[in-house]
Amino acid sequence: NVDFEDYSGEEMLEIFISIAKSNCFELEKRAIQRLKKLLCAIASRKDENRAFANARTVRSVFDLVRNRAAQRYLKDTSVNPDLIIADDITLSAEELKSIGAI
Repeated sequence: NVDFEDYSGEEMLEIFISIAKSNCFELEKRAIQRLKKLLCAIASRKDENRAFANARTVRSVFDLVRNRAAQRYLKDTSVNPDLIIADDITLSAEELKSIGAI
């Protein structure tokens, strides 16, 4: 059985940014700040969250955020479809529970 150290909130942020870049997304400064807060909160509760899955959790958060950005673009095609903004990071507890983040 191989045990892996859980990622910190900062490491999870770096993973998210890497995933975003590899999918041709940029993040505005406020989005990064909000994301850091969210991921640090997720990381701080990982010991009580049996569903926490390190990078897979980050990937699932990215998928939710990307869907939010796509929905925003569908409502207003004048916005940059490749930019993640702070509002895209506003995820409900229900959404976070659905992916095992909390």
